[in-house]
Amino acid sequence: TGEGDLASLRDDGYSGLAAALATEGYALRPLPSAFAREIPADAAVVLAIAPQRALSPDALDAVRAWLADGGRLVVFLEPDAHSGLEDVLAEWGLASPDAVVVDPASADVAGAPPGLSPIAFNYAAHPVTRGLDRNRVTFFQGARSFALRKPDVDDRLMAVVTSSGEAWLSDDPTALRGRTAPARPADARADYLPLVVA
Repeated sequence: TGEGDLASLRDDGYSGLAAALATEGYALRPLPSAFAREIPADAAVVLAIAPQRALSPDALDAVRAWLADGGRLVVFLEPDAHSGLEDVLAEWGLASPDAVVVDPASADVAGAPPGLSPIAFNYAAHPVTRGLDRNRVTFFQGARSFALRKPDVDDRLMAVVTSSGEAWLSDDPTALRGRTAPARPADARADYLPLVVA
């Protein structure tokens, strides 16, 4: 479904992620989502990297069954793309509006419109943020945000990385292909927007 390439060394590739996961002891195997009807029982986690097209109903049902049975899922979502995983995440309280985060505190990334590569240095204490603090920053080119809502009172949802407090959402996905940052509407509310949640 157009996922990111774990073997690609290009700037938009994910070979660095593959190397980091291998260093942590993970053996990566492809799971063609177009044909997946179940998740292999020996999988520790399913990683969906920036899917660009809709997954089949069978694949989405396989993910739902995997999660219901205690499976772990990591999803990288891109603005202006709908895979169906957004709906699955929303069922677990992780809604992600199809909007792009605009943050005046953004990295100056060559080829990216200004304001659309939020710099993140607000890290919560969580295993996925180990080694990250205010002295290390990450940036998220063309990021989506999350709105957290616990489906059950005992659920634990946490924003582990957020934008700066000046960030706002633009529902204009064409901004990602532009040369200038989208104009901030008068009613846009600045807020710390969750970029990574657990």
